[in-house]
Amino acid sequence: MSVLEWRKGLTVYKPDKCYNGYTIYAPTESSYVYMIDMNGEVVHIWGVNLKRDDEKEGVTLGTTYYYKYLKNHDLLVHVDGFGVQELDWDSRVVWQHQIKHAHHDFARLENGNTLILYRELINEPKISEKPIYDDRFREVTPSGETIWEWHCADHFEEFEFNTEARDMIQRRGGDWAHTNTVDVLPDGNILTCFRHLGIIGIVDRASGKIIWKYDKLIGPHHPNMIENGNIIVYDNGSSSGYPPKFRDYTRLVEINPKTNQVVWEYSYLPPNWVRTHKSHHLQARHRSQFYSRAWGSIQRLPNGNTFSLDATGGRLFEITPEGEIVWEFVNPYLGVNLTYWDHGALLINRGVYRCYRIAYEDAPKASVHIKPMFWR
Repeated sequence: MSVLEWRKGLTVYKPDKCYNGYTIYAPTESSYVYMIDMNGEVVHIWGVNLKRDDEKEGVTLGTTYYYKYLKNHDLLVHVDGFGVQELDWDSRVVWQHQIKHAHHDFARLENGNTLILYRELINEPKISEKPIYDDRFREVTPSGETIWEWHCADHFEEFEFNTEARDMIQRRGGDWAHTNTVDVLPDGNILTCFRHLGIIGIVDRASGKIIWKYDKLIGPHHPNMIENGNIIVYDNGSSSGYPPKFRDYTRLVEINPKTNQVVWEYSYLPPNWVRTHKSHHLQARHRSQFYSRAWGSIQRLPNGNTFSLDATGGRLFEITPEGEIVWEFVNPYLGVNLTYWDHGALLINRGVYRCYRIAYEDAPKASVHIKPMFWR
């Protein structure tokens, strides 16, 4: 098949079954964040200035994967190697906080402060004989003052690892937990995700302790609490945990945190799906049509539908509670990681790390359809 025949843009739209609004997303290696309407037309673009001036490296170019639309219609974005910036509707920087090792996620709090996930490389012999990445939460005021921090390594014992898991982490070191989510709950506690552990958990803001955890996931992303108090999560599959567990398809899961029971699940497996064990990996005779080994997000919409994506394939979709696809859009824009120029090549990708659906009234300025611009 020619690349000219790859499907792209809007592929499914059933207006009477959808939560109609705007969708915000960005290719994973991109300097643009797009807002599109239900027909897949671009109605707004934020341009993210990815240039950074490092004393040792000079002017270099990073990437952005993570972004959140704020109530004031600004966009909070991560700039690789710099930190977090708030962009107004015209892409002007109106606030920023420099923290070089910020990664994955952040949240704007009701008091105007910002909670940022970042990491530091440390030595902690009780966890590993090798250096480890310690994932941390930092709350900063609009003026940049740090008023609260949480360090994952300080709570190692609260994961209650068995001897086998401890030994494996001890030998591995490095990115042992890989925290990827900051979701602030109504009571102020923090729902988070430890991808390499296959665990999601809640951190008590007052004590710092991990007061709830769920470990029946593989490589998960983006847990968030919905209105009924349940937790939805993007359960990637592939492998995670100590020792590793494997699954060769992606699930969207809703969990009741009071009972730790799955109350809703979505996956897409062909009718003649067959799995066989081989070298401890699950092999599929027919590949799942929903399998993203990395990235991912999940959102429960006001009409009860669920909005998500096949992240590595750049396919965004909305499904009903019964699993019917009522909107589907395949990202037609390529992200280009310009840092690879130094290595004589470009990294090109059309995958999408996260996507969000917002109400029409939450973007009152999105009224003019525009053509996407090329990076320059």
